[in-house]
Amino acid sequence: MRPYPFVFALVVFLSASAAGALELGLSQVSLNVGAIEHFYRDNPETPDIYTAFPELQVRGPFLTSYFHWVLGWGGWDDGVTGPFTEANDITYSFRSQIFSARLMFRPRETGENWPLPIGIFAGYSHHLVHAEYVGGTDVMGEIGRDTRRNSNTFEFGLNAEVPLRGAFVLRGEVRQYAPFSGDTFEAPQKSRRAYTIGIGYAL
Repeated sequence: MRPYPFVFALVVFLSASAAGALELGLSQVSLNVGAIEHFYRDNPETPDIYTAFPELQVRGPFLTSYFHWVLGWGGWDDGVTGPFTEANDITYSFRSQIFSARLMFRPRETGENWPLPIGIFAGYSHHLVHAEYVGGTDVMGEIGRDTRRNSNTFEFGLNAEVPLRGAFVLRGEVRQYAPFSGDTFEAPQKSRRAYTIGIGYAL
């Protein structure tokens, strides 16, 4: 798949809004921190399968009060600084920025007597992955090279929000990534999860 469909989707949303086809607005900005599974989560030489994941999100209503569009930008770094001990293997340190666009449904805002303050969302994530060579050689004795690659995934999960003082809310999310078939990082992206908690401010 060609890179940057996230940008294309944003342009479509804004163009449709300007034409009056969609009722879009900005209703909340939130800063989140959490943890995301890194690409070496199945490697026994890594003591922890998670790495830090800060994120900025903005959102607004989409057609109705209980549907929301959400755009996000976050990043992570696996912190690998040296080669693993496995022979004939090149070690890279991975870091990535993640741009996401999703649609979220919040049942409680339909006006029904919904007991839990949760939202259900699904969308798309574009990953800008940088692989930095940190050591090791392949079976031919060749070293690795720094490289940049794109990765595309679907994302889906749950969102929960609890009102705080004034316009502030406490929010938490759990999301699952599902890679596109044939993606460059299809294997490490499979069944990959992220967990975040943050503070949102209603505009």
